[in-house]
Amino acid sequence: MKKEDRNRNWIARIALGLSVIAIALSLYSIHNSNSASLQKTLEVCISIMGIGITVILGIQIYTILTIDRRVQEKIENERKLYKDDNSQLKEDLKCFARTMQRFTTGNIYIANEEYNEAFCVFCLAAIDANKLGERELVSISLQQAVDILQKTNCINKSEIVMKHMDELKTGMIGISDEKAITVYNALLNLPSYE
Repeated sequence: MKKEDRNRNWIARIALGLSVIAIALSLYSIHNSNSASLQKTLEVCISIMGIGITVILGIQIYTILTIDRRVQEKIENERKLYKDDNSQLKEDLKCFARTMQRFTTGNIYIANEEYNEAFCVFCLAAIDANKLGERELVSISLQQAVDILQKTNCINKSEIVMKHMDELKTGMIGISDEKAITVYNALLNLPSYE
């Protein structure tokens, strides 16, 4: 980019210099208009300089247009990047909302003493929170699930847990927390859903 700036500066200086020379020659020809051959020579010089200045201005215009095109391409690339980032954030927000909904639903199930459903949704909330990188929510959800395991012994025949058994086992493997190991071991001791 700096090399292009230097080139543009040189071109601008050359155009300015040629313009000054053309003005000086035209003023000189007006003062010394008594010699016909000198006047013709000066007219030719001025014409050549006019062509040179026009070429240099054309180069400047072309440079401006190409810079405009490059800026437009950069803007489009950044717009696409932000659009992709926005889409990812939108998906993460949906997943986070679902995770929070599951966590809240688990607390409602506990209040209603529906421990089987509560255990399942807390485990699913922990799995979703782990995908988002929400360590605190993972830990809280797993703690709730472990508390349910320690409090009651009713999940061994729960239809909802058996329905999500494979998802729960796979999800617990991906969580690096001791509580996930406790939940996984409890899931291994449950009979499969038939």
